[in-house]
Amino acid sequence: QLVSDYLQPFLTKIESNKKHTIYFLHKPSKIILPIEINNILDKTTEDTYIRTLKALNAEIISIHLYLYLDDIYYVYLKIKANDEFYDINSSITNAMYILENIPSTEVFVEKAILQTEGIKITRELLEKSLLF
Repeated sequence: QLVSDYLQPFLTKIESNKKHTIYFLHKPSKIILPIEINNILDKTTEDTYIRTLKALNAEIISIHLYLYLDDIYYVYLKIKANDEFYDINSSITNAMYILENIPSTEVFVEKAILQTEGIKITRELLEKSLLF
């Protein structure tokens, strides 16, 4: 059984030429989850998601990261349309684009992903980072 938890809205985004990294915070466990995304985006595809949802009078309720396997995040979007809920698979790139354009979207992640891919923030880690 999968167990998911809410992530705080993304803390920051660090961009480079080929990719950017978005950092999320899971406050209760003090874990930061970095998600790297290629900068090569098909903006038309991402915009199509948003335009289609508007045309159907639907809304994205949440983004759910449910699996991380072979360096790929598997994601679904929880969508509400006509008082019905749907889970639609999405790429992580499309999901993060949607999040950046609809920042009120909640993000959930499986605890197993937090434990394997997250960075636990401890006093010792902060001291080492600040002192180099």
